[in-house]
Amino acid sequence: MADTRTGADHLAELAGLPRERVEVAYVGAEERVFEPGWSPAEPFTVLFVGKLIPLHGVETVLAAARAAPELRFRLVGSGQLDSLVRERPANVDWIPWVEYERLPEELHRAGCALGIFGTSEKAKRVIPNKAFQALACGTPLVTADTPGARELLVDGESALLVPPGDAQALAEALRGSPPTRSWRSDSPPEAAPPTRLMRAKIVLGRRWRELIEQAVARVIRPRALLWTAVGAYAAGSQRSPSCATEPSRPAASTSGTWCSRSGRRRTATRSRSRACAATRSPGSARTSTRSSPPSRRSGSSGRARTCCS
Repeated sequence: MADTRTGADHLAELAGLPRERVEVAYVGAEERVFEPGWSPAEPFTVLFVGKLIPLHGVETVLAAARAAPELRFRLVGSGQLDSLVRERPANVDWIPWVEYERLPEELHRAGCALGIFGTSEKAKRVIPNKAFQALACGTPLVTADTPGARELLVDGESALLVPPGDAQALAEALRGSPPTRSWRSDSPPEAAPPTRLMRAKIVLGRRWRELIEQAVARVIRPRALLWTAVGAYAAGSQRSPSCATEPSRPAASTSGTWCSRSGRRRTATRSRSRACAATRSPGSARTSTRSSPPSRRSGSSGRARTCCS
């Protein structure tokens, strides 16, 4: 399972699997939390939400803030790159934590939201969850131009796409020149149809149900065939006397006794020295209460025999 087609291609190549064996389901956003309502406050503020990790390209965001000191930036989150944010420029506000249910409020009043700008191979394959959340709120999105992003986003229509790790290009996109960007007006850009669909709960639910049913079918069908074969074999065994599972007791005319524990016939012997060692070690053997048939040689009858377990 992968969250983009680019990621699915990578997983299939990495595992040596046919591409059709790796399914794709986009992340989407929770509509119960993230709803349309973009109403940017003044002054125009650039919002970054997420973990401060290399994948998100925090250093690129800070460099863009230094290149565009007239813009206000608001960073929400914490992580391993906290030290970079502590040395942030004056036009950057840092809020280490905001409750999940309050994130829509941040998105609704932001001028635009930032995606990720890392330059790693993983960054090229993903569409971050916060990108879907921003689009679900109707907030203009600016993110890196990657193969993963291109699967759903169209530059200048559903988002502004800039080269990964390019702080100057990010600053120019946020300034709106060149050319002047209409997304800085009172109305956000119309989201591309695939993006609107992928954030709908009913569409994501249908997709996950389809994938789960396919996975279950791959497991249950072979097992069903196996149990059918086992049932047929068992039915044939009941009709065939040669498939009896319990050994037959020896005929009454044979010499020796039948051991109820081991299921084997013990041959009688007259020599006491050849008797079971259990007769010399109390507790390690038991005496059978079954009487053996009369011996043909001695004519004795009803004499108890001993056997080992």
